[in-house]
Amino acid sequence: MRKLFFLVLACALIATATRAQSLPYNANYSSNFKIGTHDLSSMVLKLYKEYEANDFKNESWFADTVMVILPNGQVLQGKETVLNTFKEARRSDGDTKFEFDAILPAISVDRKENWVCLWGNSTTGQGKSEFQAIWRINKDRKVDFIKLFTAQATQQ
Repeated sequence: MRKLFFLVLACALIATATRAQSLPYNANYSSNFKIGTHDLSSMVLKLYKEYEANDFKNESWFADTVMVILPNGQVLQGKETVLNTFKEARRSDGDTKFEFDAILPAISVDRKENWVCLWGNSTTGQGKSEFQAIWRINKDRKVDFIKLFTAQATQQ
């Protein structure tokens, strides 16, 4: 059922890109996206692998001006602050494992920005949760924005 949802969502994104003018609401950011390539998805997923391994060797992949919005609404700004927060979270998480239900590279056509959108779940020492994350990668191929959403894992 979940996979069907993500397929429908992907199709809706594609359809939205072709008929953005007829939407009943105006998007504050953009409603004109096209599917991107997985080279940037691979980059972001490698960062997740590094987080799992507690090995932050590709810190250079973050822009100095990176901004992160955490699920609790806290805003982090600057590479050092973001990385220190991620490292501290990783220390307190214990064993960590990510699984992904959807990986969607997207390009905002009107803003000419690259995004990687992820849906999945994580299991840590604190338990299991579901997440969605959007990562923006700038023209220098550096992560400059991340927004994370989490929810309790679905009971099955």
